[in-house]
Amino acid sequence: MATKSSSIPMSENDDMRTQCPSKSLLRCAALLGLLVISPNALPAQERAAQPEREIILRAARVLDVRRGSYINNAAVWIRRERIKTVGSAAEVLKGAPSSARLLDLGDVTLLPGLIDCHTHLMARLPAGADGYALNLLTKSEAYRALEGAADARATLEAGFTTVRDVENEGSGYSDIALRDAINNGLVVGPRMRVATRGIAAVGQ
Repeated sequence: MATKSSSIPMSENDDMRTQCPSKSLLRCAALLGLLVISPNALPAQERAAQPEREIILRAARVLDVRRGSYINNAAVWIRRERIKTVGSAAEVLKGAPSSARLLDLGDVTLLPGLIDCHTHLMARLPAGADGYALNLLTKSEAYRALEGAADARATLEAGFTTVRDVENEGSGYSDIALRDAINNGLVVGPRMRVATRGIAAVGQ
């Protein structure tokens, strides 16, 4: 069955995404906007001034990668942008406040966010044999940073919550600018570990 993914922060170091059947795409799109786009798109000062949100996600299963098994009839307790508790629905609901918003995702499986250790978010190459050269010669660094922002959002929505971006493909230090913009809530994207300018053979 076709699936669509959305990503939400899990803790300071871990993340979780949802895989949703096609019949639940609208519901999952709304969830994505609530948990990923809305909080992280705000400047840090505005996020700090907002009251704490309490959200409970219910799902048929959660993949526990530490134990190598599924938690059935599971729930995830989210406070602001971080996940506070993951476990069986009975245990999570017992400790959660009655004012928390409950979102029942139905027959879906939640799993930790993925990490891509080799990305080039600044590389949107035109088609053809000369695509790489045209990319370097015809696009400004500012434009390529905007392309990187679009790629970062697409990467996050595909379930990758951390990337290791290995060389900026001739875009100067746009990868650092993109990393900082994500960290400051200006654009939506995964956590980035960047390499800046690459080392290549003379004449390459």
